[in-house]
Amino acid sequence: MVSCCRDLTNENINTLIKEFKIPYSHLKQFKEHLNDESKVRIASYEEKLDTILWYSEDLQCSDVDDIISERLQNGEQITLPYGKLMERLLLLRTLLDNENETTTFENYEHGPGRGGCRQITRNVHDQHSTQLSKRKLYSDLLLIAEVQLEKIKLPLESPVAVMGDASDSMEVAIRTATILASLLTAVC
Repeated sequence: MVSCCRDLTNENINTLIKEFKIPYSHLKQFKEHLNDESKVRIASYEEKLDTILWYSEDLQCSDVDDIISERLQNGEQITLPYGKLMERLLLLRTLLDNENETTTFENYEHGPGRGGCRQITRNVHDQHSTQLSKRKLYSDLLLIAEVQLEKIKLPLESPVAVMGDASDSMEVAIRTATILASLLTAVC
């Protein structure tokens, strides 16, 4: 295994994942070349669920979401801190919101302006399946975040404010402020 994995390339990465359980930390440099089958295999054998969640945007596919939910139902624990878990929830929420925007294409039977125009939506079944997987995962993680939040106690006096502007460079600050606001709202 070591000799094969020493020579990982874009071309052989998916083949080697079928044969060996290679840790994702060693594979992440090839994330753009992973197919869905490899992502599913990684999610099923990676020891820590935290690793899969941490890199969920790299391993994104509905089957991986299903595997994470299944592992949670089987009692595996998430040890990510509350802030990171909330960041993952924000990412999932953003992905869900983006998937809700259905892409439509116009198909003209005899060219624009002539004959009927009909719209075709892209693979509605796959889109619906992906949304269901993400929604279930989102709900599962939200419950875990709520439990973690209940354990946090901070002796802060009101009022507390979290502020930031809406410039493009403030995106990370705004996400961080959102996480902090959720935390402070619950404990203050």
